[in-house]
Amino acid sequence: MFYIGFLRQIGEYYTRKIYLTKNLKLNSEVIKFCSKAESFFYTIDPTSIPIKWYSGNSYVLMGDYVNAQKDFIKAYHYNPYNKNVLNDLASCYVITNRLDLAKKYYSQAAIISPRFDESILNLTVLYINEQNYIKAQESLNSLKHNSDRRDNYQKLIDGKIKK
Repeated sequence: MFYIGFLRQIGEYYTRKIYLTKNLKLNSEVIKFCSKAESFFYTIDPTSIPIKWYSGNSYVLMGDYVNAQKDFIKAYHYNPYNKNVLNDLASCYVITNRLDLAKKYYSQAAIISPRFDESILNLTVLYINEQNYIKAQESLNSLKHNSDRRDNYQKLIDGKIKK
C-alpha cells in the first residue's frame, strides 16, 4: 500500500511539472514529465484527464502524428468518456486520413458533451469536405453556441446549397 501511495505522489509531482511546462510550450519537457508521472497506479491527473493526452498534444505540436496517435489511443483507453481525448483522437485520425474513425470519435464526443462545440464543428468540416451538406447543416443546427467559425461554415453551406 505504501508503494502505491508513493507512485501516486510521484505522479502528482510530475503532473504539476506537466502543467507548468505545457503553459510554457516546452513540448519535449511535457513528454519527459509525462513519462515520469505515469505508472500502473497513476494514469489520470486529478481533473480526470489521462497523462497520455498531454504527451499526445505535445507530439502534435511537434508534428509527430504517429506518436501523438499512439498516446491518444492510450488516453482513450484510460478515459473513453473525455471529450478532449475523443476530439483529439478524432483529429489524429483526420491527419492520417482515417475519416470513418474520425467521424466515430467526433460523434462520440458530441454525444458525451453536447455543449462542446469543437467536435461538432470538426465533424461539420468532414461533412463539408464530403459535400454532404445536409449532414453538415444538421451538425451546425446541433451547436449550442454562436461563433465566427460556425458563421463561416454556415455561409459555405448556404453557398453550396443555393447552387
